[in-house]
Amino acid sequence: MRQNILLAGASGCVGHYLVEELAQRPEYQVYLLVRNRARLRFAPEQLPNCQILEADLGDWDRYRGLLAEMDYVINVAAAWGDPDLTEKVNVTYPLRLYEHVHERCQKIIHFSTASILGRDNQLLEAAKTLGTDYVRTKYLCYEQISQLRTAAKITTLCPTLILGGDKDKPYSHVCGGLPNLVKWMGWIQWIRSEGSFHFIHARDIARIVCHLMQQSPVDPLLVLGNPNITINECIERACKYLGHNAPLKYDLSLSRARQLVKWLPISMAPWDEFCMDYRDFRYRSVNAATFGLPVVAGTVEEVLGMYGYPS
Repeated sequence: MRQNILLAGASGCVGHYLVEELAQRPEYQVYLLVRNRARLRFAPEQLPNCQILEADLGDWDRYRGLLAEMDYVINVAAAWGDPDLTEKVNVTYPLRLYEHVHERCQKIIHFSTASILGRDNQLLEAAKTLGTDYVRTKYLCYEQISQLRTAAKITTLCPTLILGGDKDKPYSHVCGGLPNLVKWMGWIQWIRSEGSFHFIHARDIARIVCHLMQQSPVDPLLVLGNPNITINECIERACKYLGHNAPLKYDLSLSRARQLVKWLPISMAPWDEFCMDYRDFRYRSVNAATFGLPVVAGTVEEVLGMYGYPS
C-alpha cells in the first residue's frame, strides 16, 4: 500500500531534487503543492506517482481535505522580497498546516535555514533582531513550532549553503553565482581572509529527507552541511584546481574589510554587518555520509568539476 506525501515548494531547487528522488520510489504517492506549475522543469504526467495540486500554502481550502490522507508532509516552500508575503509563507501558513495534520501523519519535515542558529546549534538572537525578512521569519516560525499540538512529529532541517541545479532544475543562489565567482578568481587568488562555512548539494538533501522519513526516532533539529571549510582553504583549493598560483597574498582583515566598504559604493544592511563580524559559520552538522549515503560534490574540487570547470 502506497504512503501519501504532501510536498510544498516543489518548484524550487531543492524541491526539484526531492521530486526526482521521490518519483523513483513507487511506495509513495506524492501530491505536489505548486503555486505556478509553469516553473516546473519536469513533465508531471511522466511521473506516475506524482500529482499536481496548483495552489500555494495560503490556499487552505484547496488542500486541507487531503490532510486526513497524508502519511508525511514535507515543506520546502519559502518566500522573500515582499515582507507581507514572506511573513505568511514562512510563518503563518506553515504553522497552520502543521497544527492541522491528522493522526495518520507520521512525520513533518520542515525546512528552515542554518542562518537562524549559532555555533552551538541554538537559536541566534541576532537572526531575530538583525536578520533579513527571510531569516527573521524563519527564526519566528521555528520559535513557535515547539508550541504546536503536532510538535513531536516535526523535524526541522536547517541547510547551510545549498548547491544544485542543472539543465532540468533551477540553480541555487550559490550555483547561480558560480560562473561570476570563477570569472573573478584571477583577483580572488590574491586574497586571504578569516571565516568559514559549510555547504551541501540539494541531491544530498533529497536523499537525507527520504532516509529520515523511514527512521524513528529522528532529532527535532538537524543542520545539513558537509564538514566546515575555511575561506582560505576554499580559495587555495579552487585556485589549485583552476591553475591559479598568486605569488603574494593580501590579508583582508576585518578592519581592512570595513575600510574597503567605506571606500566602495556598497550598502550594508544590519544583517550584512553582523555576518561580516561573525564570519565563522560553524555548526554541528550532518551530511549524507552521516546516514551511510553517497555524498554528491562534497569537496571544492568536486563542485567545480560537477559544473563543468576542468582541472
